[in-house]
Amino acid sequence: MPRFSLIVLSLSCFASVVFGQAGAGPIFGSEKSKVTKIAKKKSDISESAVKMSPDEALIEDLSKWPGQQALATARELIVKGPRIVPLLIKSLENNDWRIRCGCAYALGELKDQSAFPSLQKAIRDISNRISLGPFFQAMAKIDPVAATSEVLPFVAANDVRAAKAAMVALPEIIDQKFAARVIALTSHQVNAVRFRALTLLPRMFRPVSHEVYIRLLADRAPRVAAGAAMILADSRSDEVYKTLQDLVVSGNLRSTCYGILALVNAEDRTNRVLLKEGGPIEKRLLVLLNIRGDFENCVAAIALANMSMRSTDPKLRKFADTAMIGFLLDAAATGKIFKDYISVKDICLQKAAMISGESFGLDARAWVDWWIKNRNGFKARRELRAITTSDAAALKIRFAHRAKSGSFHIEIVAGAPEDDQVRVSRPIYIEVGDMEALIRSMEQAKLMKQRGMRLDPGWVNDYIELTVTLGNRVYRRAHYGDEPADLVGFGDELKELAEREAWQLFRDRNFEPDFVTWFKRTRAKYKNLDPQDRKKTSAQDALKAFATLDPRSRRAALVSFKSAGPAWIEQQKKAFLNLLDSSKLRFTDSRELLATLSMIGGHDVLEAVITYLPLFREDGAVALRSFVERRPLDEILEHNEGRRPDLRVALIPYLTKRMPGHPQVLAKLMSFMSDGDSRVRDALVTSLRRVPNENLLNVMQEKIEDSTAQDQLGLIELFGAIGGQSVVPRLHKMFVAGSQTLKISVIKSLKKAGGAQALNELTDIVKNGESRFFRVAALSALAEMEGGEVRARVRRLLTSNLTVERLRESMGLCAKIFRASLDSDFVPFLSHEDETIRKEAALLLGPLGIKAAAPELMKLLLDDSESNRAWEYLELISCQSVVLPGGEEALSHFRNWFKEHDGEAQHDWFMAAMKAEGLKSQHMLGYLEGKERPFRAIALLIRALESEIWFVRVNAFNYLSRIRGTTLGRLDRRSTPAEIQKTKTRWLEWYNALLEGL
Repeated sequence: MPRFSLIVLSLSCFASVVFGQAGAGPIFGSEKSKVTKIAKKKSDISESAVKMSPDEALIEDLSKWPGQQALATARELIVKGPRIVPLLIKSLENNDWRIRCGCAYALGELKDQSAFPSLQKAIRDISNRISLGPFFQAMAKIDPVAATSEVLPFVAANDVRAAKAAMVALPEIIDQKFAARVIALTSHQVNAVRFRALTLLPRMFRPVSHEVYIRLLADRAPRVAAGAAMILADSRSDEVYKTLQDLVVSGNLRSTCYGILALVNAEDRTNRVLLKEGGPIEKRLLVLLNIRGDFENCVAAIALANMSMRSTDPKLRKFADTAMIGFLLDAAATGKIFKDYISVKDICLQKAAMISGESFGLDARAWVDWWIKNRNGFKARRELRAITTSDAAALKIRFAHRAKSGSFHIEIVAGAPEDDQVRVSRPIYIEVGDMEALIRSMEQAKLMKQRGMRLDPGWVNDYIELTVTLGNRVYRRAHYGDEPADLVGFGDELKELAEREAWQLFRDRNFEPDFVTWFKRTRAKYKNLDPQDRKKTSAQDALKAFATLDPRSRRAALVSFKSAGPAWIEQQKKAFLNLLDSSKLRFTDSRELLATLSMIGGHDVLEAVITYLPLFREDGAVALRSFVERRPLDEILEHNEGRRPDLRVALIPYLTKRMPGHPQVLAKLMSFMSDGDSRVRDALVTSLRRVPNENLLNVMQEKIEDSTAQDQLGLIELFGAIGGQSVVPRLHKMFVAGSQTLKISVIKSLKKAGGAQALNELTDIVKNGESRFFRVAALSALAEMEGGEVRARVRRLLTSNLTVERLRESMGLCAKIFRASLDSDFVPFLSHEDETIRKEAALLLGPLGIKAAAPELMKLLLDDSESNRAWEYLELISCQSVVLPGGEEALSHFRNWFKEHDGEAQHDWFMAAMKAEGLKSQHMLGYLEGKERPFRAIALLIRALESEIWFVRVNAFNYLSRIRGTTLGRLDRRSTPAEIQKTKTRWLEWYNALLEGL
């Protein structure tokens, strides 16, 4: 099949699931079903179409899957337990693919075995093909072994998404009975399938024979062969390493090369010697180095780099000094690309760094430039196996430790700087005698007798490492995830030394440009100071130079400030406050300075901090909260926060934690309830709602009762927001006894309180409230609330015994609640016994182009007050531009037109209008019939948004809105060109985001 056709087919398949089954419902399904629904008797409508249980309403809310709202709805369903399982299973056949996915997720969490057969059926349904992830994962949670049997074949699927979903869903430990099937996939003809199978092999319950991985070293796909090599390298098995050594000597060329890479990686990670010099392995490496083949040459140079580090062979040492870097950089840094380039590029540069001591990372240009300048006279590094005190003057020690308690790294050399060049590593210089003491500590602890691990490039957690360099010889010891006591103890000794010598980092470059001269003078100053004076002097120098220091030196300075103690910080308070005003500070520096100042506190410090904070906006608010948390409660209660809302926002969570049993704290919080700043009120609600307190609610209620009518309004809204469901009974009493203005505040408060009780109160006001004013306010509150329970309540409300007047006033506001599902909720009202209700339903459905509304709209053609809207909606539905005098003529025309075209689907009319507009619509047919959804149809609809014919662009807008589930922008007959273009731009952005997700 041509490549272009394959691309189109894959896009079509993707779109068929993303947009497919949602379209098989009210919009893109059979129009005949809609017409039939309208023709049913009223009793049928009331019993089936209109009524919807709360559980069914929750299921419908899954149509936003996988959004946060839909996930929350799925969790609501899960809480209902086993009784919801039959409805979830039934909903696996819903027309909306998103609902199916959400139900699958819920079934997986419930782990009900009865759902497994339905999930099996679902994954075989082609309409689910691109959204298989939730089904796979649900099956794996219900029955991991049975799920593996069903999901494993999808690892070899042509559809990449289905394959990836299968890989994610398969258990971390795969049952051993599937080993043969997984191994068989390693012989699949498709490279990607073999690679997926390779990644599954380590997940088998029992380790797979290393012979499988040995075979894969010869795989034609580089990532498969390289992946097998990495697995073999991590085996820690003498038998595996012996097999690899034999393979290097006698295997075919490709197996040999990847076997060498496996042994090199094993050496790097375990610090074992597996590539022995002077034997058949070295001879094979030299052959590979001299044959014609970029990959083979590169692999040989990589292995010889490891050998050269520990070798005393003059020939190998000479090769390492003269040509090895050239081989490595030629393969990895000159732009030369060969088939297996990706397998060796990074390791080539790692080996170049190992034998050179340089560190340019993956910067190929920097490596090449360095080699051109330094190849003459270059000496490769070697392993350092032991040191003595006589080596102190030439020794360099580097120590790094990352742990939960914090990170620490230091580089130490003996002596003094000889030039004023800025060094990237910024070493700490110590006296030779101090270096000798460190060497004796290392000998006593026998640090260099242990090797640990050499390298674990994938490690991102805690680690500890020591590197000792003497000339071109180097010793390195590393541990990942554990902290040997000997290294931890040595690290503590280095930390003490680093704190003592931190003054070296505190040079003010503005006044001391010559580093060497400054260093000698300052070392002499510190030499005779006692430890306590040394700390204070170092902190003083750090404070003086702080604004000019680099980030590493600033971190050291901040440590020195705290070490100097609160008394010294109090003495330097003015200097610290001046430093806070400096525009050169980064937020992290400022935050730590605030932490330092919090050690002394005081009103003047607090005022200065508040003045400084606006420079950092949200970060400043975080810093202020941190500062406040360190201060005593009495100081906070005494402070007058004045006109700065920043401080009041920071105080609220601090005071909330200390509220129980403390009347002064409660009074302080109550004073914020009438605050004019919305940020303060929002912070109050957020903080207090997390810590329910009956005493607070009682005090709030008393304050409401004692306040003026104007102050009561805001307090009542806060009362509901803070108290939640617990205050609904109190709000009910306020509503019954309150004035008209207060009742409106209670309704708003109920909306903020949320929960089932608040919903009961609001729906009761809509059903039984005597004043239309309050009924509309309650409906408006419901329309602004979220969640499936709200929609379920409103649906029950619409189908309850409302009077015609109340039903009519409810329908318009309910439209906001139902949004994209207007058609399914209001179509039944087209057959209502009351004419005004039928009229309202038709006018709500008409702008959406819903065909079922046409009969009622035709009646409105004779209503002078609604004839214009009815005419417009009928043109929109039929896609016909009608020029007639109006009235009876228009009614006759539309009756005849709908009768003549009764056998056609609504999308046929739209396609005819598209064709008349010159928009090729052949890609639309399958899409509108609900069979296939190619992306070309989406693009065509977006193009149609700018159509000269208004009903074409509005219909296109409506179709796009139903595809997406929500609208983007606004478009109707009266939209201006600017509004049309703005809306089209928003749809294009959405469409491009979809394409990027492919």
